[in-house]
Amino acid sequence: MGVITVTSGGSGYVIAPTVTFTNEVFLSGVSTVGAAATSLMSTAGIVTAIQVSNSGLGYSTAPTVTIASPTTSSTGNFIFNEIVTGGTSATTARVRSWDTATNILEVGAVTGSFTLGESITGGSSGAVHELRIIDTNPPDDGFADNYDIETEADLILDFSEANPFGTP
Repeated sequence: MGVITVTSGGSGYVIAPTVTFTNEVFLSGVSTVGAAATSLMSTAGIVTAIQVSNSGLGYSTAPTVTIASPTTSSTGNFIFNEIVTGGTSATTARVRSWDTATNILEVGAVTGSFTLGESITGGSSGAVHELRIIDTNPPDDGFADNYDIETEADLILDFSEANPFGTP
């Protein structure tokens, strides 16, 4: 049992799920050892591989490999501009967008720091989803030019002077 091929990695995992082996039928009269493995997952919460740490010994037939279901209690959909709150950190933020197909929540005006694995609850919608990934550098959408504007403004105004706008 050296290789386990993942044909469908599922989704919604916050932490790597437990891998168990069932229907283990061993040969009689020989030394036997049960198999052991761990799952590897992507940052999107999908199981990508099963890493076998002990392939076992003395099987008469291959065991069944079972991957635990995601431990999540996600429900509902967030709505634009509602305030969401972290269940553990009590961090608050405003919803900028919510993609129901990918479960990607984009927030702004964050007060505090969210914690991985905590439940995020919508103040108006009542939606509850567990936080899997925190990305503080989302891809450039072509409209948010705050960094470029700040850089250009620094070239125009010299804030090292007492009054960059001139002497009164």
